[in-house]
Amino acid sequence: MGQCRLAQRDTQGPGSADRDTTFLGSPGHAGTLDRADPLADGTARGSYPGIMLYRLTTWIAGAAPALAATFSLTLLSGCGSEIDAPPGWQVVKRGELNAASAALLESAESARNGLARGLVGELTAAIQEGGHVSAIGVCQERAPAIAATVSAEAGVKIGRTSAQLRQPGNQAPEWAQDHLAAAPEEALFIQGDKELRALFPIMIAPVCLACHGQEADLGDGVGGALAERYPADQAVGYKDGDLRGWFWVEASAD
Repeated sequence: MGQCRLAQRDTQGPGSADRDTTFLGSPGHAGTLDRADPLADGTARGSYPGIMLYRLTTWIAGAAPALAATFSLTLLSGCGSEIDAPPGWQVVKRGELNAASAALLESAESARNGLARGLVGELTAAIQEGGHVSAIGVCQERAPAIAATVSAEAGVKIGRTSAQLRQPGNQAPEWAQDHLAAAPEEALFIQGDKELRALFPIMIAPVCLACHGQEADLGDGVGGALAERYPADQAVGYKDGDLRGWFWVEASAD
């Protein structure tokens, strides 16, 4: 089972505001990251500039050891994007957020992390109990409820979306659709008057391939279950490290 710790490394030196990655991994990979950490050079995608790494591991009762050892949910955030904003809104980098938006970002990131933890915990339990086919049901039936709970607790609106949807209800909000066309692989922040909207990318990790990979990577029975539940499914064919989609968050000071 994974030890719950939060660790970070600032590769730009003191005062850097960039944040990059959240991981769920094994106890052996918990704690402070250093350059000898294999995930720091691999899963952490060290080519991204201005990285501050956040590793998040959690106690998962009865977690499958193989899953706990390999699962990495990668959420990249950092430098913003050169994308036009609608009138009254401004696309900014993390360090350019005004005071109101910076405060809202704490709520947005807390919600993002809470949704990720909730999903990972239930997926882990489902896979241990009934294999990867059971995990499909979690995403279909439990993910919306987890998102609703996190939204209420954090006082924000949050969801998941992708350019290749499996769940039709995960369509992006209207404000996000034009931005997703550019497929940003870094977090995107859009600030208005006491409001913040954010997109946090989700990257494919090896354990994701059993339900989202190419045909040879899919777990036992997954192909048939997807065809039955999602006849128009677009969310397969990925490889390790691919951009899967985004968490979107809307936060307001009002």
